[in-house]
Amino acid sequence: MINEIALSNQPNQTYTITVSGNNRNVTFIIEQSYNSIAGYWTINIYDQSKQSIVMDIPLLAGQNLLEQYGYLNIGELYVINIGDQSISKPDDTNIADNFKLVWVLE
Repeated sequence: MINEIALSNQPNQTYTITVSGNNRNVTFIIEQSYNSIAGYWTINIYDQSKQSIVMDIPLLAGQNLLEQYGYLNIGELYVINIGDQSISKPDDTNIADNFKLVWVLE
């Protein structure tokens, strides 16, 4: 199942999401932060008890961010450009208007 997650321009935020798919629901805690020196966003993913699952994943558009973590069986995660197609990567000013996370859990 495809789960869409809206993104915000707030530089440091934590939110809880429930991802559905394959007759199951999985709840994750996401910490999203912006590295202003390097100019990119990262996320940390935790389980419901705040145990780390995956840390410091750069939010890069157009690729499966969880590909190397397939053994965790937590699905696929993509940053999708839904706005201005001339923008290739999310930054601190354009992420909310032009990008969203898409989590696929099968």
